[in-house]
Amino acid sequence: MSNPHAVNANISVVENYLHRAGVDMPSTYLEATERAGQLAAMATPPTRADVARAVSDALADGKDPAKSATVKDMLTRIDLAAPDIASHLATEAVAIRLEALTNSADEIVASLVPIVEDCDARIQAASARGIKDFTEVHSSRPGDMQALGEAKQALATLGDIVTAYKHLALATGLAKLSPENDVLILAGPHKDEAHPGKHDALIPAQQARPLSLATFAEYTERRKARLELRDTLAKKYEAEQERVNRQAYASSPGSYRA
Repeated sequence: MSNPHAVNANISVVENYLHRAGVDMPSTYLEATERAGQLAAMATPPTRADVARAVSDALADGKDPAKSATVKDMLTRIDLAAPDIASHLATEAVAIRLEALTNSADEIVASLVPIVEDCDARIQAASARGIKDFTEVHSSRPGDMQALGEAKQALATLGDIVTAYKHLALATGLAKLSPENDVLILAGPHKDEAHPGKHDALIPAQQARPLSLATFAEYTERRKARLELRDTLAKKYEAEQERVNRQAYASSPGSYRA
């Protein structure tokens, strides 16, 4: 792990945005996170006043402070809080969280699928009413404003899901994401976004195209399919340009006709 702080930050983003989307982290991940928290806490030393109080309590109970389990525990934690040890404890805590997140990644993505499907249904319902612009609509038809509100909420939820998805991939390294391919997270390749450019991940939703959250493996396949689509469209364009040029030449004055 080259940068534990960056990894930890990405993991926190995943947790926060999944919570915003209404998704609970898997129980195995939560168990590992609790263990990581306990490990990190060992690097926090007790105060001198706490140690003195523990020694005083041991004496008051007629015990030798040197044999008191409480005093021993505090002295151990003081040793663990030494900078060279504390940094390794913090790194190990992050490693535990990262391993658990990586092992839970497929389960997390799968848990997002029903939410994406629900968001898709709400967007499609608004689109079916003729609402094409989800930013604003003026309509007196019953139900239009409610449909618009639900579509807007769906887009906000999808935005949270995309953020969690991207940071999950970044933290675990299970997929190589890039801004120009964000549009493939929620839908397969489309001719309108086949060429290079930073196409927003929400474009398919904003255009009411059918949504399907990609697994990390599917995301990689969508990238390949997008490249193939790009090549196909480029060849069609070249062929059309050649046809137009031939037609223009054939119809030009003085052109040779066999």
